Parts: sequence; structure tokens; C-alpha cells
Amino acid sequence: MSKLPIPARTHAIDKPARAALLLLAAAMALPCAPVRGELVMNRPAIHCSQSNQAGGPWREVSPLTSSSQIGDVLFERGAGLFNNFQLGSGVGAGVLHELVAAAQWGPNAGVAADGTAQTNVPGIGLQVSVMGADGVERRIKPGALPVVMDKRPVYYDTAGSASQKNSTVTEYVQRLVLTDAAANLPSGELKVTGVDPNITLMLYAVNYQQGAVGYGEAIQNFPVWTPGITGVCGSLPFSYQGTGVIGIGGGTGVIVPNKCEVGAYRTIPVSLGDLPLSLFDTPGATSPAKEFSIVLTQCSASAKPTITFADKYGPNTDPHVLNLKPGSEAAEGIGIAMINDTGKVPVRFGAAYDMQRVGDQAVLMLRAHYVRTAPVDGAVKAGIADGSAEFTFEFP
Repeated sequence: MSKLPIPARTHAIDKPARAALLLLAAAMALPCAPVRGELVMNRPAIHCSQSNQAGGPWREVSPLTSSSQIGDVLFERGAGLFNNFQLGSGVGAGVLHELVAAAQWGPNAGVAADGTAQTNVPGIGLQVSVMGADGVERRIKPGALPVVMDKRPVYYDTAGSASQKNSTVTEYVQRLVLTDAAANLPSGELKVTGVDPNITLMLYAVNYQQGAVGYGEAIQNFPVWTPGITGVCGSLPFSYQGTGVIGIGGGTGVIVPNKCEVGAYRTIPVSLGDLPLSLFDTPGATSPAKEFSIVLTQCSASAKPTITFADKYGPNTDPHVLNLKPGSEAAEGIGIAMINDTGKVPVRFGAAYDMQRVGDQAVLMLRAHYVRTAPVDGAVKAGIADGSAEFTFEFP
């Protein structure tokens, strides 16, 4: 059977109420932390900058096979950017402030109307969205005006210094999507490292009076403050190009592996028959071989799968022989061997074998037979002779 990973799970264990009280008492006995002042929103954000938060890893969503459709999401990841700022002054105490994250793709060729930017790999595009504080995900699209994606309060701690700093985090979602038929993708390794260098992603951090603009609203005019606020976060965008777009939030590109459809494979039964013990009268004697095959379908044009076999019941002293399933009625002095018909060589368990491409399929032709493993003076006992080889596919 094919080996499938089983996700590890952790389980919370409820603690007795008494233990919780003891922990609380211990915590209350610790020295008190400094008291924080009131958090207010009457100071504007000035001197904004952006820095990376720990970006998440790329996660495969849909494998790239010959059946992949235009628009399929291949990979995605989350990435956060810090919007760093200082707290300014010069505005009335009754004015509340929020930092608005707005975005647009620059007015360049290479970005579709739905917000899909062409990457360095023809046929694979990048979409970038923002998860707003309102719980709605909005995709960044090209346009003449930036669009409001997220809004966060600009907090000032009244117990802090007059020149204190703070930050908000904008959560981005990046997705790699198929923009052309899988058969038209370049041959070889598909490593996405960035977008077309002529494409610019423009991100804004703008200080607004709370409620002045709404989510999804195009910014027609940036705010003008009277009296003016020196260094207020406003109309100048943070621009990202090429590899910088893929790297927002921290991170690098991703290799999109060419794959085949493997979901149909779980167990392949191969019957070797009921055989007389006399057939195995000498060491190394074998039974007639039974042919079978492993076939993967819907392989992408450049898929080059390999397959590795492992003995379910533990490694044999001979790496070319499967152990029999243990049990009180199991045969003794007998094992199972497999032959790779490509080259007519015995299968070595633990080694990787190339599958042969035939159209959009990948095929490995095999034969299996019993073999006597007992020496000349060793015992050969009749009984149940079941074995099991687990197999895994790799797509280098």
C-alpha cells in the first residue's frame, strides 16, 4: 500500500480546578508589572516605514498535473508586513486617528484585470490579497487609484514618552495560479522567484481621521491636515518589484513540482497462487512470476516521478527480498522478490526507481515471485505466505 503521512495531533488536557487556583495565587505573588497608561487615538502616525514579519511557508493547494485547469491555485502562503510609525502631535484632542493600508498594482502591462500578475514562469501568475480587520479578504487589482484594504487604530500610550513608537500589521495572502494550459508550461524546473520586473506593487500606509474612508473604497484624495503635520504618513507608496513582491513579509520563491494524479492508488493486490513446497527444493528456487504494473495518470508534461518500495514488516537481511507477514501459521524459509521489468533487475527495497512516461501516464512494469531464502540445511515450512510492500512517489 502507499504510505500516507498521518498528521500529529495534540490534545488539551483540562487541569483540576485546584491546580488552576494555585497557579493563579503564584502569579499574584509575583511583583507587579509597570502600570500602562490609557490607550488613546488622538495622536497621528508619522514617519511610517515597513518591515517584514515572519512570512509563512508556501503550501501546496492543488498539484500541477495534466488535468490542472486555468485558474487553479497551485500554492499559497500568508505574509505579514509591519507598518511602523512614531506618534506625532499638532491635531486637536478630539480627532481620532487610524492607519489605513491601501494598495494597487502599478499601471503596468503584465497584470490582468482580476489582479493576477505574471511571474518569471510563463503560465503561472501571482495574486496578492489582504485580510482586513473586518474579516474580509480583498484582492489587490490594477488601477489608477489605491484601494483601502485594511484599517487599524493608531494607539498612543499616555504613560509612555512623547516620542514613543508603535506599529500595525497588515496580513497578506499570496497565491500562485495557473494562467495557461499545463501542457504549455516551460519544460524543466518551474521555480517562481518573482513577478515581471516591470510590474510594481504599491502599498500605502496613510494616517486618516477615524471613519473618513471605508473598506474597499478607492482613495480619490489623500488627507490634508490643518495645521500641517510634519512627516505624517500619507501619499508616498512603498514600492515592490520583481523578487521583492514574492518576498513581502519575509520569504523566498517556490518550486512548483510537475506531478501526476496519485489519489487512486492505495492497495494493489497481487496473487502469487497456492504452490507446492517441493517447488522450493534448493536455496534461491523461485515460483513462476506474476506480472503487474503501477500506473500514474494525468501527468504534467515535465513530470518525472520516481517510486520507492519499503518492506511493511521490517527490512530483510537481503534488501531484495520481502519478509512474510508474521503469524503462527506463516510459512518459513520463503520470501517474496520483485523484478523491475525496465532492465530486468531485482527491486532493492529503499532505492528509488524512475517511472517510464507514456503520453500523460507514468508506468512501472513489475513482476513478483516467491523465493526460497532458507539455506541447504535450513527449514522450509508450508503456510501462509503474505507480504506487503509499501511504496511512495516523489516528483523531483
